[in-house]
Amino acid sequence: MMSYIWAAVIVAALLLEGITLGLVSIWFVPGALVALIMSLFSVPLPWQILAFGVISVVTLFLGLKIRRKKTKTNVDSLIGKTVLITEEVNNIEARGTGKLNGQVWSVRAKDPSQALVPGDQAVVVAIEGVKLICLKK
Repeated sequence: MMSYIWAAVIVAALLLEGITLGLVSIWFVPGALVALIMSLFSVPLPWQILAFGVISVVTLFLGLKIRRKKTKTNVDSLIGKTVLITEEVNNIEARGTGKLNGQVWSVRAKDPSQALVPGDQAVVVAIEGVKLICLKK
């Protein structure tokens, strides 16, 4: 009888996950699967519940740890790249542009005392909104 209950837990967790698409209930599937296998071998119910709980908690924490790893977005991958200055950069007047990967970006100088003029190459050290913050190369 318990094998049907564990199978129902698996199906319910998968259905809920399919509806939410937010990694809400997928963590219960491995635990329920192990408990299902244990029930097929007539392992006592307390051990099945313990295995379900422990495995579910472990997969939850492992999943959250993997999910927290920051993946670089397309914009973050621009840090460290070289930009060609196309318009003089002046932080006070909020102007200046540069070309990077064929696209024109607003550019600001990390060090305002450093002149960035057309033709200069600069390294992207940060991104603030849609502005590349650069240092002269």
